[in-house]
Amino acid sequence: MHIDIKGKFDSEVCENIPLNFTNLIQGYGYLLVTDYNLKILQWSENFLVLLKLTNTDFEGRNFKDFLSVTQYEEVRKKIENKNVEDHISIDLDIVLKQHFTRFRATLHIKDKYVLFELEESNNDNTLSFTKLYQEIEYFSAVLKVAGSMEEICQKAAENLMSLSSFDRVMIYRFDEDWNGQVLGEASVNGKQEYLGFHFPSSDIPRQARQLYLKNPYRMIPDINDKDQQLIPPINKSINGITDLSDCNLRSVASVHLEYLKKMGVQASMSVPIVKDQQLWGIIACHHNTPKHLSYELRTVFGLLSNLISELVTTRESHYLLTKRIELFDKLGEMTRFMSYTGDFVSGLSDGKVNILQLLNLTGAVILYENTYNRIGATPPKKFVEEMMEWYKNAHPQQFFFSHELANIFPPAQEYSNLASGVIFLPLSGDHKYYIIGFRKEYVQTIKWAGDPGYASGLPNDLAALHPRNSFGLYIEKKRHNSLKWTNIEIEIAHNLLKSILEIILRSQILKRIIAEEEVYKLSIIAQRTGNAVLTLNQHGRVEWVNQSFSDYSGMQLKDVTGKTFAEILKSSENIIIVTDSKSKGNVKRSAFKTDILLHREDKGTYLNFNVSRVKNIDKQKYKYIIIGTDVTKMKEKSNVLASINEQLDDYTNLVAHDLKAPIKGIEGLINVLEENTDFVKHEENTEVFSLIRESISKMDLFISSLLSQAKQHRIELSEVDLNILLEDVFKWLNPDKSRIKYSLEKNMPVIQTNKNTLQQVFSNLISNAIRYGCNKEGICEIEIGISEMHDTFIQFFVKDNGYGISKEYHQRIFNLYDTGKENNSTGIGLHTTKSLIEKNNGRIWVESEPGHGALFKFEWTI
Repeated sequence: MHIDIKGKFDSEVCENIPLNFTNLIQGYGYLLVTDYNLKILQWSENFLVLLKLTNTDFEGRNFKDFLSVTQYEEVRKKIENKNVEDHISIDLDIVLKQHFTRFRATLHIKDKYVLFELEESNNDNTLSFTKLYQEIEYFSAVLKVAGSMEEICQKAAENLMSLSSFDRVMIYRFDEDWNGQVLGEASVNGKQEYLGFHFPSSDIPRQARQLYLKNPYRMIPDINDKDQQLIPPINKSINGITDLSDCNLRSVASVHLEYLKKMGVQASMSVPIVKDQQLWGIIACHHNTPKHLSYELRTVFGLLSNLISELVTTRESHYLLTKRIELFDKLGEMTRFMSYTGDFVSGLSDGKVNILQLLNLTGAVILYENTYNRIGATPPKKFVEEMMEWYKNAHPQQFFFSHELANIFPPAQEYSNLASGVIFLPLSGDHKYYIIGFRKEYVQTIKWAGDPGYASGLPNDLAALHPRNSFGLYIEKKRHNSLKWTNIEIEIAHNLLKSILEIILRSQILKRIIAEEEVYKLSIIAQRTGNAVLTLNQHGRVEWVNQSFSDYSGMQLKDVTGKTFAEILKSSENIIIVTDSKSKGNVKRSAFKTDILLHREDKGTYLNFNVSRVKNIDKQKYKYIIIGTDVTKMKEKSNVLASINEQLDDYTNLVAHDLKAPIKGIEGLINVLEENTDFVKHEENTEVFSLIRESISKMDLFISSLLSQAKQHRIELSEVDLNILLEDVFKWLNPDKSRIKYSLEKNMPVIQTNKNTLQQVFSNLISNAIRYGCNKEGICEIEIGISEMHDTFIQFFVKDNGYGISKEYHQRIFNLYDTGKENNSTGIGLHTTKSLIEKNNGRIWVESEPGHGALFKFEWTI
């Protein structure tokens, strides 16, 4: 269950309660408001009770009438100097009943008036300077040896309770939403009823938090004490109500008094912990009976609060500095790797430090140059694309992050285990290139002191407002959120983005220089070798041709400038296009090649033109260079070889037919004999038939192997689905399913290769496994799959459960006609397989031990 505390009554209404313009003070002290000459403007009603005067008797009096001459001069100087304007402490002896009574006074000098907070001094409760110093010194020593933040707060709570004798002392810290969490708690009964609990922000609303920054403490000696009014209600110096923001005596809102009552608290004191001029936390002291803490102890609490603040600042600063150094070291390592490789995409994933470790991510997606790269665990591509459309509209061209993605993009809720948090690093301003980091869900269990969303009744006016009735444990589980992004992580992300953009710019500049140099070098080389050369602009139109091209085509530079290569070929009556085959090559490279074979009939010459396209820095414009090489002699030889190959194919097919014809005849004869029931009844005849059939099968395989060996030079590339290819091989082999069990890896890729050759390789290896890979019971278990996959090759494996092969035969089994001592084959199948694989720039080997089956592995170039 998720509770939207911000939307509840208490945060909206409580924050509108006026706390500083009440014209009321608490009854444990007195308040006077004077002008700068100490003429009395306002007074609390209890001060007249103390003086036993009426309002008429007191109105118009001057405060100096109640002070000695010396003290009057001291007060007047403080008002005139204005070195310090708030919380000026001074002891005043005020004339009461014909004799002086000592008061602790706190002055607040305002723009047109002065506030005097007065409390009668009780010398019996006054701590000596030595005692105060000892308490502070001991408190400081205890906290300095504490380790964690929780330990600091716990030790502080225990010592403050011991010093003040409050029934309960709690220290809690505010989060970024101003909810408080209790980090330390001490009580007279030893129970920690609220340790680890959270209190909603409405418990201390915004205007109350602002007042804590102005007051060193907030004491309520008795929640049942009667408030005292200021008389008269209007301050004549400002013609308005007096602002009591700086007064410690300021009255307490009724809703807070009810709040304390429902907690079972009769007296309380709260001391702010301020860090970097922001409210970090609160020291909350509770007592079950009325309790008035002396001025001296309140002062000590203020000093000790400052000490806690210093320790908190030091510990947090040390942690942040350590974390900052750690992350910047990782960023430096990653940046160096990216700069070294010149490829930020691989640099984010392949170095000692990757982006997941740097930013504490679950996964990341990189959209760059029409490529979609994934690192770690990420949501489906379709979801990412939908999220990108939302992001482009909601936060165009912005660095953006959130720990609650589902709240702003609801479809993310379905993928909260992968994408509860997100960070966008835009690499371009045109919505094309981005880095997106994801964080998985962090389910947070929060222990609240009562249901933070509950109210005893929604108010129509302020008088109807009431706090919640219970402060017992209330569990909330926050879902669909990730860990929050820290300030240092955001700083690191900004610096990472800056480094990537610098690497991209540097790489693009370098590529432009290299591309221009490459065009120039190719032109020079081609000229020296006598090849025909053309250079084209990004639109594919001729900029320059060399003399060799003019000699071949009969066209000069002026004839072809501005034309495309196709237009040049069409304008020539003698040139015929023989082939035009295109191959895009590796998509990761920045060029593609097109080979065009041309034939000039009048001269009987052939030229092969190679077109190279080099991308410019913006990846949209190109420089082309076309080099034509005279291949007339090669073409003539090729024609002769083609004729010879065709004759060899015819001869091979003829030999195969002549070899297989007698075998088919024998097989037919066996079929006829087996139809003779009487003849088959003899068991020895059945065994003979079985041996003959086995020999026929071996001879057929032998002839097929010879045919395959003879035709290895035939290479025709096509799209091959490996799943279908292997199923076809098993259908063709048609093994005995009662004893041959096979398993194929699922979801194998589609590749571009020579289908027949690869099919022959698998057929040979699987046949070998069926024939020699069975166990003693005659059961064959064959596994086929991919063990490694790379950009340029795939490593396949074929595994059986047979007798295995001794190490001394691991190489010999691939030799032609060398069957080895442990193999009963013709020696052609595995040799043919090895030859086919090596012609495809691969390799094959076997891993086996006697009694443990055989594992054949081979690398197939793609």
